[in-house]
Amino acid sequence: MIISIQFSKSLKDRPLFRLNTTPTEIKLVSAENNYTISSANTSLSRKKLIFTEVSDWIASVDMRFKFLLLIPLLLVCLNSFSQRKQISLNFRETSYERIIHEIEKQSRYRFFYEQSGLNLNAKISIQVESESISEILDKLFTNSPYSYQQIDRHIILTQNKSYSPEQTGVKHSKTIKGIVTNPNNETIPGVVVIIKNTTTGTITDRDGFYRVEVPVNTDSLQFSYVGMKKVDVGVGKSQHIDVILEPDVMNVDEVVIVGYGAQRKSDLTGAITTIEVDGVKRIPVSGIDQALQGKAAGVLITSNSGSPGGGTSVRIRGIGTVNNNNPLFVIDGIPTDDIRFLNIGDIENIEILKDASATAIYGNRGANGVILINTKKGIPGSPVVTADAYIGISDVWKNPKLGDSKQFAAINNLAVKNGKEIEGDGAYQYIEDFKDPDQFIGGTNWWEQITRKAIVQNHQVTVSGGGESNKYLLSISYLNQNGTIIGSEFDRLTFRINNEYKLSKRATIAFNTNISNANRKTIQEDDLDGGIIFTSMVLDPITSGEERSIYDPIRVKYGEFSRWYESVYSNKLNPVAQIGRSLNNWNQLRFFGNISFDFELLNNLTYHTTFGLDVRRTDFDNFMPTYWMDSDSKNDINRVEKNSGKNIDWVYENMLTYKNTFNKYHNLVALVGMTAEQGNLDVIEASKRNVPGNEEYLRYLSAATSDANVTGDISDYALISYLSRINYSYNSIYLLTASIRADGSSRFTGSGKWGYFPSVSGGWRISGEKFFSALNLSKSIDDLKIRIGWGQVGNQNIADNAFRTLIAGGNSRRYLFGNTISQGYAPINIGNPNLTWETTESTNLGIDFVLSKNKISGSLDVYDKKTKDMLLRLPVPLSTGLPGSPWTNAGDIQNKGIEFLLNYRNKVNALNYNINFNISTYRNRVLSLGGGEPIKGGEDRLGYTTKTMVGHQIGQFYGYIVEGVFQNQNEIDAANKLPTEGEFYQDKLTRPGDFKFRDLNGDGKITAEDRGFIGSPHPDFIYGITGTAEYRQFDFSLFLQGSQGGDIFNVFKYYTHQNTGYFNAPADMLQKAWHGEGTTNSNFQISASTANNNLRPSSWYIENGSFIRIKNVQIGYNLNKWVCKKIGIAECRIYISGQNLYTFTPYSGLDPELADMTGNPLNSGIDFAKYPQSRTILTGVNLKF
Repeated sequence: MIISIQFSKSLKDRPLFRLNTTPTEIKLVSAENNYTISSANTSLSRKKLIFTEVSDWIASVDMRFKFLLLIPLLLVCLNSFSQRKQISLNFRETSYERIIHEIEKQSRYRFFYEQSGLNLNAKISIQVESESISEILDKLFTNSPYSYQQIDRHIILTQNKSYSPEQTGVKHSKTIKGIVTNPNNETIPGVVVIIKNTTTGTITDRDGFYRVEVPVNTDSLQFSYVGMKKVDVGVGKSQHIDVILEPDVMNVDEVVIVGYGAQRKSDLTGAITTIEVDGVKRIPVSGIDQALQGKAAGVLITSNSGSPGGGTSVRIRGIGTVNNNNPLFVIDGIPTDDIRFLNIGDIENIEILKDASATAIYGNRGANGVILINTKKGIPGSPVVTADAYIGISDVWKNPKLGDSKQFAAINNLAVKNGKEIEGDGAYQYIEDFKDPDQFIGGTNWWEQITRKAIVQNHQVTVSGGGESNKYLLSISYLNQNGTIIGSEFDRLTFRINNEYKLSKRATIAFNTNISNANRKTIQEDDLDGGIIFTSMVLDPITSGEERSIYDPIRVKYGEFSRWYESVYSNKLNPVAQIGRSLNNWNQLRFFGNISFDFELLNNLTYHTTFGLDVRRTDFDNFMPTYWMDSDSKNDINRVEKNSGKNIDWVYENMLTYKNTFNKYHNLVALVGMTAEQGNLDVIEASKRNVPGNEEYLRYLSAATSDANVTGDISDYALISYLSRINYSYNSIYLLTASIRADGSSRFTGSGKWGYFPSVSGGWRISGEKFFSALNLSKSIDDLKIRIGWGQVGNQNIADNAFRTLIAGGNSRRYLFGNTISQGYAPINIGNPNLTWETTESTNLGIDFVLSKNKISGSLDVYDKKTKDMLLRLPVPLSTGLPGSPWTNAGDIQNKGIEFLLNYRNKVNALNYNINFNISTYRNRVLSLGGGEPIKGGEDRLGYTTKTMVGHQIGQFYGYIVEGVFQNQNEIDAANKLPTEGEFYQDKLTRPGDFKFRDLNGDGKITAEDRGFIGSPHPDFIYGITGTAEYRQFDFSLFLQGSQGGDIFNVFKYYTHQNTGYFNAPADMLQKAWHGEGTTNSNFQISASTANNNLRPSSWYIENGSFIRIKNVQIGYNLNKWVCKKIGIAECRIYISGQNLYTFTPYSGLDPELADMTGNPLNSGIDFAKYPQSRTILTGVNLKF
């Protein structure tokens, strides 16, 4: 019979209803608000119909998002929606009624059935992971007592009339379950378990457990996991199979990330280094660049500053230009030049591309090498939560030995006495207090006043999971570092969402985003006038380090910023007062992310597109309060300053990749694509003076009343590129890679706008040849491959408008025209329309080997890298009237080097250990400067201290050569025997105890022409040693970083050896100084006189910068599994770690690790009292839930 029902209200967008009655067949047909019920039960009537409202939610979502920031939240929502569609069940001998209830609980599907006539108590076992409703229904109701019919989200159940109970005795499948662990009996989540030669299978859960339904005739299961050896296990009649996976860190079939793709490690032909990420994560530093120090051959990373949040200088295979030498960083496919925002705990893998055959695919961005970083992605399965935290204490690893007040008085007393003998009444007068140095006891140690023990801490929580068609990872981290010098601090809050959604078998969409907020407080360093570190080491120790009493009239009258005492003798500012008045803060809010889409057009052809966005808002706030310390050290009018910059960079990429294998042995991968990118920088700087007070709530521009000054600047650039690459291999024995990229840059014009950068490389995997096995070489050599490559890459690291002549106005360019002040304009640079690309050509020869059954592996590379058409600003005479030196293409530089990597691993019973050693060297030489004059660098009040000229290295130290010390007057007289009357070898006032400088040009006297090269900042070689060990539940790691050779120009000596009564000096200066004939031939006499100019730039300043540093030591312990389960966690590891524990070095300064001063390679190795690196002892914990 048929019954029609008319509802009084429209059911559009309203809850559906369940029918509770007794029909044997039901069909629901809806049209607007009319519902027709068809049933074979003739006794059914309207009055017997009972409707029960079913909770069903329909939501509308406004898809018109206005901000890209909301995209990750949308994808998380999509993730949740997809999980409601994908259902997971795990029931054994459970009633259909309970299973149906669980399906309704996980999804929006609703079951309709005859409650009184249909018994759902029959039991069944089912185990599915993230499957669709149709797949689940088939498994539930095939050969079951029930039939079903699906209409949209409604499933109607009826009795299966053809069902025969005998069918239940036929088994077509069986369930296999087990646990997967590593050799340490630790469970492994995320292991892929499949029926061999099929795609049917599952993955292990967070406890390493798996359950898989297989046909009864299945032969074997295959278990695979990244970094572990693949295992095939026979099934037979087994229903429980436990598996142990062995590490396979040297697997030649490991996939390595390369530019715009991935390759098997065995097929690589370029010079690429893979970084072991787990070891990097153990190093407690703020930036990934710091953690990479000493980890890769050919990569020199030095600290720009030891202050919290301080950056580094990264050099891959030497210095190829006098401009920016930092490599290109590519994070999840998006290029950037600053990675300090990145949380180390979010990183999955790191690859370093070093030679041109590997970097040419990046064209103009690859001249200095490329570092590829991929962040973690979600692992399908139930959500896994990990928590990592550490906290520790940092202090300075080395304290300078400075004179106390007694030594200060004695040194200056002697200096004045010896100076008076030469200069008579013109010498500095005795300071009455110094006549009796013994009256002084102790004094103020200003280094101790500015240093402290500082807290460092880091906390991170990560959630990862997903289903068959989606994966997600969310993490949040917080890092806080207090500096070992008061007034310095860094903190960073980072939030990451990585989401991947499989739209179909062929289409995938992914989103990776990182949002960070960083704050940094800094001190003034690398400054010989107001630098905090410099001042603390030269300020006289007699000045009090205590604060004035709160009742002191000065403090009462002038406020809190006047509570410090000023120096008594040194004419230097109190460094503690400087820090107290240095109220500056750097802040950066950054969004960095991309959205990508992959679509398999054909079986072998894939399309990939990515849009990446990097948005930075950077603010710098500074406030200089009013204060009074004495008549020479005061500030009567306070000042507030705010600088703000906004960067918006985007990149858009489209790639087509074709992969195929022909006739079994011929493997081909072809890539074509295009990229476009644009960057914009908008900067505004504003300052005003005369704020009503020094209070924090008044430190705003609007509160100041005078001297307003506002400036701003806008710059942008654009780049469009076309690229192609072909990878071919024959049976993985003969390998070939070729690429070409064309770049068009807005930084050039005319014929110089486009640059073309080709590369080609090949490899011969000798171990794959038949003769290799025939000669029994394979018994000891597991893998052996020779590589050779050549390529060209470009560099465009110059100002955005270097080819244009720019003019500007402003207050400084106003002029008087008649009686009116008019605005004038003048050039601020001279453009060069003929500028073009700087090109680096590189040749590389390498060999990779694996020996002794994977126990030993390594590589050896030899390279020759030449840069031509170097972008330079050659000096021009001041008489030209030009506002500055124009950019030009002039100069060639060559770098040659050798890199060696060796890794050894072994297992002895329960002990697993690994030793990694890398060493590299490079030789740098200037081939041409375009006919221009040598380039001077390291300029200071001493004069220039470096010189770059043809035939020498970049930025070699330049000055006089000290041959020794004049021991007596006879030596001086002999040197002064010149043919011209009245001329002297050095100076007429030269006396015993003064330096004797070498006469390089042989004219019998010391002049500026006697300066020469006195040292080089480039190390002879650099190296790193890493050792790790695991024994049962304990683990241990040791990392040593070293540099041999490489000189340092210790400018600090100039000020600590002036002896003029102003500056403090080293505590041992009295003992080391010349005190008479034969006492020393290395140091001059203490004297206030500078007649001989002993402190001119000379080889006396040059010191050996070699060092070996205990970079990191860590000991960890993994709790037993049963202990973890008792406290409700899956895994727990606790550890203690030490960073920068000790440095062995002959260098007398604070830290032998020096980067380029101001980022300029012409100024490398000059020590201006840099913030030293800190020693840190910490403890931490790694948890998994």
